[in-house]
Amino acid sequence: MALGGVYDQLAGGFHRYSVDQGWVVPHFEKMCYDNSELLKNYVHAYQATGEDFFADVARDIIRWIDEWLSDRQRGDFMRRRTPTFRWMMMATTLLGRWTRLARF
Repeated sequence: MALGGVYDQLAGGFHRYSVDQGWVVPHFEKMCYDNSELLKNYVHAYQATGEDFFADVARDIIRWIDEWLSDRQRGDFMRRRTPTFRWMMMATTLLGRWTRLARF
């Protein structure tokens, strides 16, 4: 997936889906819960293979979550009343578990 059009090589993270048949042109939205699951998969792929490519993609997902879905002074941008709050909490938990990736 990281070699295709749904991966954002500039800002990090993955778009939700593509709008063309060849999966080259991404749809504009990126979902926290999609990226949290992909983060888990890329970390596991790195652990299983030792390939730096997988670690680099995982770091980019962490960077995207940190830059776009969190605020260093106030915490995250999600509110408990939103339907996606549960997913944000899952992603925050994964982010906490996998941030050590950014240090190696």
